[in-house]
Amino acid sequence: MGKKRKTTKIILTGILFIFGICMIYPFIWMVLSSFKSNITIAQEPFSFPISGMSNENYVTVFGKFKLFRAYGNSLLVAFISTYFVLVTSTMAGYIFAKYDFFGKEILFFMVLGILMLPEYVIVIPLYILVTKLNLLNTYTGLALPFLVDAFGVFLMRQFISSLPDSLIESARLDGASEIKIFMKIVLPLSMSSISVLAILVFLWNWDRFLWPIIITQSEQMRTLPVLLAYFNQGETDMPGPSMAACTIAIIPVLIVYTIFQKNFIKGIAMSGLKY
Repeated sequence: MGKKRKTTKIILTGILFIFGICMIYPFIWMVLSSFKSNITIAQEPFSFPISGMSNENYVTVFGKFKLFRAYGNSLLVAFISTYFVLVTSTMAGYIFAKYDFFGKEILFFMVLGILMLPEYVIVIPLYILVTKLNLLNTYTGLALPFLVDAFGVFLMRQFISSLPDSLIESARLDGASEIKIFMKIVLPLSMSSISVLAILVFLWNWDRFLWPIIITQSEQMRTLPVLLAYFNQGETDMPGPSMAACTIAIIPVLIVYTIFQKNFIKGIAMSGLKY
């Protein structure tokens, strides 16, 4: 029985190793290709030469295509959206989880209904709204539609529902205000789910393409995904600079994940994603 388990473990480890290689290979290829010329990528796309690499692609994207500006735009919008989603989702999740009020279930099912709507369905109404508010080509217009997230409300509600009611009631009996209960009890106990939500929301807003390309009208307001799209248009197809820009684009995501990684797995297990 011991040998059988050991053999099974070796086989599973081998399978996972192969899958891991398959997943990390495109990332390695992207990074190495960012140091190759466009001609080299076209002639030898899957080669891994160590010699002959240069930083010409990085000079191009930072100089000619104003990558710093697009990078800053994406960071600003992603951080603003993530911050407000964390605040609104945590507060709304707490209310749905621990308060009883008229129409609570109906309102929560409406929130769940929003999760079923694809982004393409709400783009036109959002565009009309932002246009009437004179927010086209502004940072406010880029971030405003995504300051509240239905998935975030659902996620936080699922987790906060698991917190014991007796803990909150004890705090109320001790004279703690609702704000103090929320700040001193609910938030510290919800950090694992907040970490999960922070990573997901930041990633979604960092990678968002459809809304920024619709709402922005000037080169100064382009976000990074919109700028990356210009590298692969007709005669301007430049795989080298494109790979360099993509390599730079993943840095904030890695930093955010590194900050919240301790609570990420714990949050996935406890936040109710399985539902």
